[in-house]
Amino acid sequence: MVQWKDIRKFLKDKVVSQMKDQARGNAWLKGLRLSRDGERLGICMAIDIRSNALEPTIFAEILEHVDLKIGDSRVAFAQALVKLIDERFNCPSKYKTPPETEGNDYVRVLKMDDLIRYYIGPTAITPNPKPHELRHYVKTYFEDKEQLALGEFDRCWCGRRERVWVLERSEYERLRDEAAKTGGLPTVLMDALGFGGLSVIDDYVPELIAVLYPPKIPVHSAQPTAVDAEWTSEGGFYLSYHNEDQWGRTRSSSGKLPPVKERVHPKIEKLTDDYVAVRLGAPAELAVDTNGILKTAYARAEKTWQRPKQQVSANP
Repeated sequence: MVQWKDIRKFLKDKVVSQMKDQARGNAWLKGLRLSRDGERLGICMAIDIRSNALEPTIFAEILEHVDLKIGDSRVAFAQALVKLIDERFNCPSKYKTPPETEGNDYVRVLKMDDLIRYYIGPTAITPNPKPHELRHYVKTYFEDKEQLALGEFDRCWCGRRERVWVLERSEYERLRDEAAKTGGLPTVLMDALGFGGLSVIDDYVPELIAVLYPPKIPVHSAQPTAVDAEWTSEGGFYLSYHNEDQWGRTRSSSGKLPPVKERVHPKIEKLTDDYVAVRLGAPAELAVDTNGILKTAYARAEKTWQRPKQQVSANP
C-alpha cells in the first residue's frame, strides 16, 4: 500500500529536485504533513504527476514562490498559487477538451448567494449585497419562474481564481432522478459535489442553482488537478484522480455517495441566453465526514501507482 513516506519521496525526487532553491522545497515538504489538509495536498500532487496530468515542473515553479515564514505549508502553497495568474496555471491538465467541442453538456451547481454576489449583483450596481438584498434579488429574478436565462447580465462567468467547476449533464440528471424519490436534490448535490455543510448568512439559507450549459462552450475544459483546487481554507473535499476518461471524480461531503464526474474550465467573458439558471431550493443540514477523506485519497493513490506511467492520448 502507498504510504506517506512513498508520497514524500516521490515529491522530493520529482518536484524538489527540479527546483533552483531545493532547500526551500525540502523545508516546505518537511512541514506539509504537519499542516491541516497538507497530507491531502501532497497526495493530490503525486497523483497528478504520476498520472501524467501535470509535469513536475509546474509544482516546482509554485514551490519556488512559497513563503516559508507563513509556517503552514498548505496555506503557503495556496498563497503562492494566487500570485501565479499565468494561463499555464489555469485548468492546466494535459487531459483536456478543446473549445467548441460538440457533446460536452455541462452543468454548474453553485449557491444562490454566489450567483447574486458575483454575477447578478454587480450588473445591477450592487457589488456586495447584504442578506436582505439577496432576498430582494431572489424575489426580483425568480419570483414567478424557476429558470432564468443569463445572457442579460454583463459579467464575466468565472469562479475562484478565474476557473469554473462543472459536472456532466448525465450525472446531474442521474442525481436529480434519484433525489426525486426523496425530494432532496439540493442536499444530494451539496453532498455529492463535496460542498461541505450549510453556510447560513444572518438566518438566510442560500438556495442552490444549477446552470445548464449549451452543447459547446468557447473555452477549453480539463480534468481538475491540485492546481485548480482551493487550498486556502482547511476542510475541503477535493481529491485528484488518475486519468480514466479525462474527467475527475468528486468525493462526497458525507463519504457515503459515489463519486461524480467533474471538470474545470477557464472564465467565459460573457454568457448568452443559452446558459440557463435553474432554481433548485435550499439544502438541508448535512453531516460531513472529513476523517475518512485521507483513506479515500490513499486508495486513489494506490490505483494510480498500480497503473503504468500514463501517456496523454488524443482528445476523444
